[in-house]
Amino acid sequence: MTKRNISWTLMIVWMAFIFYMSSKNGNDSNEMSNVVINTLRYMGIDENRTLQSILTFLVRKSAHILEYCILAWFIFNVAKEYNNLIASSVFTLILSVLYATTDEIHQLYIPGRSGKMTDVLIDSIGICMGVAISYFVHKRIYSRKKIKD
Repeated sequence: MTKRNISWTLMIVWMAFIFYMSSKNGNDSNEMSNVVINTLRYMGIDENRTLQSILTFLVRKSAHILEYCILAWFIFNVAKEYNNLIASSVFTLILSVLYATTDEIHQLYIPGRSGKMTDVLIDSIGICMGVAISYFVHKRIYSRKKIKD
């Protein structure tokens, strides 16, 4: 399997994973967040109702950021097979934000879920992180290759 095929496969599998996670109804989604909250409780972080709401919010939004950071990395790896780093960055930003938007629209049709533009903005934080990490990692790799040549 070529590097290009691996990049495409990882990107598509990750997109399918995001779609799968977004397809979970509200109760299932909350239970997944509660696993992290319960782990924090087990570690001795005792929270009151206000702190629990804040922790739940942070856990859920951190998951958005992380999943879209990873998606941006995978999209960037596909894009760089066809473009330079700047074009790959722009393409990744556009495609990732479009995917985040369609993901939120998809959630409008899932019981107990809602699609929110604020989630697209939160996803965009992860996207920007993923693009920045991808850009600088690949720029460093390319600069090392040029030095060796």
